[in-house]
Amino acid sequence: MPTKLLEYVAVGVPSVVTRTRCVSRYFDQRQVELVEVGDVEAMAQAILRLAGDPKRRAEIVAAAREWQEEYGFEVQKRLFLRTVDSLCFEKIAAERKQKQQAVEGKKTGTRQAPPKAVSRDVPREKSASKSP
Repeated sequence: MPTKLLEYVAVGVPSVVTRTRCVSRYFDQRQVELVEVGDVEAMAQAILRLAGDPKRRAEIVAAAREWQEEYGFEVQKRLFLRTVDSLCFEKIAAERKQKQQAVEGKKTGTRQAPPKAVSRDVPREKSASKSP
């Protein structure tokens, strides 16, 4: 996704953009002027058409603003932070549960051994037995 496109959408600049798979997944003709990749003539025509059509520019800006409110940076930031918070909460809750189980095990005399740490950096030893 072109960062510049996201910046233009955020500040309300109507844009002409090539129709790549990524751009097409998130934008359509309502939010941007789309032209085929490599079609220089179509790009030039779209720029001239947009430059001469203030109504179309206003429509693009309005539709892009709606897109921004639904998918823009602030929305993505909130989703990302919510995900991080959720993962942290799950980790903290699991650690608390493990500590509580260890404390309860001490009280009843059925203490469980903590799980062994597995190192991914050390290669496993090969078995001593050989296959025929």
